[in-house]
This record gives sequence, C-alpha cells and structure tokens, in this order.
Amino acid sequence: MFFTVFQKLAAARVSPGHHKCTNLKCHHANPPQCKAGTYLCGGRLGGAPCDGTYTVSQRRAAEAEEKQRRHKEKARQMRWEEAKVIWGQGQSRNQREGQRLVRPLAGRDRNVKSASAKLLRRRQDYQKGAITPYWRPRTSRHVNNPKESTTSSIIKDVPTFRLDIKMAPVATQAPSASAPTQVETLKQDAQFNPFYSPSIGDDGDETYQFKQFKPHFPELSWPPLEEIPVKDRGLFADAGKKNLFAAATKVKHLTPAIGTEIVGVDLRQLTDAQKDELALLVGERGVVFFRDQDIDIHQQLELARHFGPLHKHATTPVPKEPGLEEVHVVYNDKSRRPDPASFSKLELWHTDVSYEVQPPSTTSLKVITGPEYGGDTIWSSGYALYSSLSRGFQQYLEGLTALHSAVAQADGARAAGLPVRREPIETEHPVVRVHPATGLKSVYVNPGFTRRIVGVPKAESDAILTFLFHQIGENPDFQVRFHWTPNAIAFWDNRVVTHSATFDFWPATRHALRATPHGEKPQSVADYERDTGKVAKDRLAEILKEQGVDASASIGTSKARGYND
Repeated sequence: MFFTVFQKLAAARVSPGHHKCTNLKCHHANPPQCKAGTYLCGGRLGGAPCDGTYTVSQRRAAEAEEKQRRHKEKARQMRWEEAKVIWGQGQSRNQREGQRLVRPLAGRDRNVKSASAKLLRRRQDYQKGAITPYWRPRTSRHVNNPKESTTSSIIKDVPTFRLDIKMAPVATQAPSASAPTQVETLKQDAQFNPFYSPSIGDDGDETYQFKQFKPHFPELSWPPLEEIPVKDRGLFADAGKKNLFAAATKVKHLTPAIGTEIVGVDLRQLTDAQKDELALLVGERGVVFFRDQDIDIHQQLELARHFGPLHKHATTPVPKEPGLEEVHVVYNDKSRRPDPASFSKLELWHTDVSYEVQPPSTTSLKVITGPEYGGDTIWSSGYALYSSLSRGFQQYLEGLTALHSAVAQADGARAAGLPVRREPIETEHPVVRVHPATGLKSVYVNPGFTRRIVGVPKAESDAILTFLFHQIGENPDFQVRFHWTPNAIAFWDNRVVTHSATFDFWPATRHALRATPHGEKPQSVADYERDTGKVAKDRLAEILKEQGVDASASIGTSKARGYND
C-alpha cells in the first residue's frame, strides 16, 4: 500500500534535491541508504522498490497521482448513486412505489473536477427546481421498516430530495417488463384552493356522527339550466314583520349596515306568513342568524323551497346519503390543508354561483360540525357599498354590465380529479341590480366569479373591479362576522351580499350543509324602473331621509382633525 503521510525532512542530504529515506519499516533487505531520521516511504515509491533516495519531484508526482485517484473514486461513487436512482436499485418498497429519494449531491462534487458533463447537467437540473428538498431522519435504507430504524436516534438528519413535478393528469403507458422506467407517473394533487378545489372528505373517520353527509361526487351529467319563473316571497310579506317578530324573544341588529340575530324562534314551526317576512327581513338586512336550531337537512330543504326552486351545483359535492342532490356540502378537514400559495384572501369573497342566469336568492347554511374557534363567515353588504360611492360613480356603474364565469370553478374541479356535472357557462349581469322586494340598489360583482366589465377598455375594467373588490373585502363598515356555534343557521340574500369563510381552523373539521333557491334574473336600475313603475332607491339615502338629514350638505367638506383612537 502506498502511504501518503510523510514525516519531516531529514537534516542530512544525499545530494541537492534528494533526502534520505526514513525506512523504519523498509520492505527491502536494509539497503545501505535506508537510515532512521528521514522519509518514511514504506519501502515503495509510487509502486517502485525503494532505492534509498526520494526526490521532491517524486513526492509531488505521487501526491498528484493520489489526488487523481481520489477524484476518480468520488466520480465513480456519484455515478453509482445516480444509477441507483435511475434504475431503482437498492430502494425500499415505499420508494419503488413512487417516493423516489435521491441523496444530495452537495458536498460530493465540490472538489470533483473530473466529473462528467452529464452529471453536472443533472446537478444543475436539480438546482433549478426539478426536485424539492425536504428533511427526514437517516435511519436505514428501508425507512418504513421499524425493525431497521432502531438506531435512528443517534444518527443526524440529512437532507434528501423528493421528486415534485407538478403536472396535469395524463394518460401513460404501462412500463415495459424488459427495462425499468426512469420516473414513475404519480397522481398529482392540484393546489388546494378551498373555493375552487373542495375537499373530498377522505380522512377515514368511520365513527364520525354525520358521515352520511360527507362529500360525495356522483358521476352524473345534467343539462343546462332553463329559465324558470320566480316570484320573490318578500313581495307578499308584511312590511313590519309582525308575525315573525311576535314569535321572537329578541331581535338584535349586529351592525348598522348588515346582520340581524333573532332569538326564540323555532324554524321548524314557521308559518307561511313568517317565512315571507323572513325573506323580506333577509332582503333588507342582508343576513339573518338563528342559534340552537334542531332543524335537519330535510326540513331545511323544505323551508328553502318556499323561497324558490332549488339549485343543483355542477361541481361541488353532495351528501353521500341518496336523494340529496340539491344540497351543497361545505367540508374541510385535516386531510387537506389550504395552500396559501394557491389563493389570496380577497379572491375567496364571492356571491354563490353568480354566473347562473338566475342566481340564488334567500340561501341558508347550517354548520353541523365546526371548530371551537376560527372558521367564521364574513358577509359584506352590496347596499352599503353602493351608498358609499359618489353620485357620479353610482350613475356610471348603473349603466354597466359585468361578465360572471363558471369556467375557473370547473377547471379547478377537473384539476382535482372531480367530475363536472354540468358544463360551465358565462353570463352578463348588471353591475348594479335592484332587489325586487326592497327596491334598493346593490353592487353586484364579486372576486370569485366576476371577470370583467363589458364594453370598456381592459385597464378601465381592471381599475373598477379592483376598487370594488377591495371595498367588499376590506371595508369594515360594510361587514358582519359570525362565529358558528352548534346548531346555528344563517339565511342570507345572495342578490345583495358577498361572503367569505375564514380558513384559519386547520386541522379542525368544518362541515356545513347549504340549501340554495334560485332567484329571478337580475334587473338593472333601468329595467326595474321600467317594469315596476317605481324608483329604485339608495338604502343610506332612505335612512337619512327618515331621520331628516340632508346627506349632500357635508359632501366635499373637510376640516383639520387629529387622530382619535
């Protein structure tokens, strides 16, 4: 064996540039030149017999040869590890089934100057993002075998890499039996946007109390919706709502602009007159809440049918229990964590299926399982948004229409591997619509489904929608927030409010059932006034008029003021 460790130079010299050999373990028969105190060569110089002298040039040549040998050995080891990844040799069963792991090349090729160009290109591909790093304990090769990982506590974590190639599902051929495939095709989950990619409820909890209402995606095909006659039930209600309020022990408005909570009413016992008054109250206040209600989903559907024909959603889940295709299931659990990279909080604000020709009216939602905290819902008033605008901007918006689209929602379902039961549509609706029972004007756009203003330049459309969307999601004067408690139910009018859940409760389960009646085709201000002979109203202006306040007197005036906390 060739030794690469040398001792200090001998003081004595045989000739210039030569040194005596410290041949303490000389393999030769004690040549006269070998004496203690000089170089240790083990009796051999680069594989040649020791001749008793050792030149500096020979030492440098031997060191260079040893360095080159080490480089070749490292390059060979790299090629072997690369081959193990490509051909699947030496992998555990879990790795062969799709969890292909690659040991990091960092550090191995740092000093390898003779590595092949192919390996260097592969290394560059890794660095560009073809694989994503993560950490796992270096226990044993078979990481899923507990018997082989008992010594993991004494081994440090080492970085490894996981193949993470994002791609749409594609059809693939079966691998050939004669040669292994380089990369196995894995089922890729779409990024989980809780609005466009509903959870499939596969947490495997068979003891769950409401498992019959967990999400189900039947493979069905429904025809396009046809226009149907709808008469808003609020038109038949007593304006003072005396029947509904008489049954309540308390009626509490939660904010000046939106939201009312009613206590003491059993929704299962409502008369038709009380149902009509509830529809009118929801149209006026935007959303009405009831707590401690024992109403079940069948009774909830019966109540919803009083307000209009029920909508069947084209992409989102229905309960597993047969016969409930008109129920929309809202379900999120620990199995799928919302991905903040796939959505912003603002874009989750929406009006339910506003792309339909006849979007929903008085909609109800009951949360049957919810987190102790978090998982709230926020509603924003379209009445209040309209009232906050200048008169000139109001008049400008009243003449505009906007495009509402179901395409993104359908694409999100398909990307998640879920069926689309009815082909997506795009529909134009007025930017400002009028509620048929209240006669109040409401801004009718939402970040979830409104794509553009029709008939104006894109820059103008983007500016208008961006402003309105931010007002919807960020102006607290328009909003009410509700924390769900067991057996709480909410009724909101999808024609005049926008809403969003708060996705702050993972890994808790949030499970709700929604009944969604169709409303009338949205009417613009001009259409409403032409068809009814009435003047559409501004909600805030009507309130101020009742109070004897001239709202226009303070517009455009300002005064210096300090900040008040």
